[in-house]
Amino acid sequence: MKSPSKLEASYGKLLKEYQSTLQHIVESLIGADGKKILRFPSSVYVHFINDNLFTDLRQISSNSDGIKLQYEIYSDGAVYDEDATISELDLAGLFEVVLALREENYRVDPSFESQVVAAEVSVN
Repeated sequence: MKSPSKLEASYGKLLKEYQSTLQHIVESLIGADGKKILRFPSSVYVHFINDNLFTDLRQISSNSDGIKLQYEIYSDGAVYDEDATISELDLAGLFEVVLALREENYRVDPSFESQVVAAEVSVN
């Protein structure tokens, strides 16, 4: 097997750096306990390698399993809800998400699970 070219090696290094950057930004904004989520009121168009479609990122959550990106796929007039992890994003997608976070194109909300727990506590 041929070793990667200099360009491929640079791409791989940059990909890992963006994955790490996104992980750090998300954890600093919402932590890893699952009590908060990031929502994007404006469209954040992200390209996923595995299906070659442009999708709209709606929110990011984090828990003990890692960071989950929830997005909508628009295809032939239908909308499909999907989940992905940071490792499923290509470099262009990572760039778009990091850019949206740096531009503060998000809001931090309590997660659904934390709202349910709070409601149960207030009822008891």
